[in-house]
Amino acid sequence: MPSFTNAPAQADEQLMALRALKARYPYMFVRPHIGQDFYRGWLADFIVACNAIDELLGADKRGFHFRQLKEKYGWARYYWATDQVTPLRLSLIANGGVLERQYGLDSADRVDQQICQILLAAEKSSMQKCIVCSEHAEGRLFGGWRVRTCDRHGPDAMERDALFHAAHLRDAEESI
Repeated sequence: MPSFTNAPAQADEQLMALRALKARYPYMFVRPHIGQDFYRGWLADFIVACNAIDELLGADKRGFHFRQLKEKYGWARYYWATDQVTPLRLSLIANGGVLERQYGLDSADRVDQQICQILLAAEKSSMQKCIVCSEHAEGRLFGGWRVRTCDRHGPDAMERDALFHAAHLRDAEESI
């Protein structure tokens, strides 16, 4: 059985970039959350989004933080909140597609609306990128898991667990 790890001894550029992102913007990641999963193929766009949000917020961080970061239905999902709003996402599977609705932004001001747009753009970008390498991707099924991969990381090239471990960025200390 293969062993997978992203231990510090095996640090790579993406894992180092993720650590630097968390160090640069700790306020985005330290509040209570229900999970923060990071994927190699989508990390560059996520970093761009975080930079844009920090620039938009300026000195007043408004309590911004990520509530959950994950993959769902094959692309990135970035759930967030500020002191003013906590958007709620609703996803419905219908006619072979996913219908998305976002609630809780009725009282949102311009800044909260812009945060929403920045993160939706990063999510939309992930719909076209391989979860492992960021090359152009298609939606594929891995034993019931719908995910975006290129041909090199598709189900004919690797098993589901190997794909997950190749894509997922996690520090050894985070799993303790």
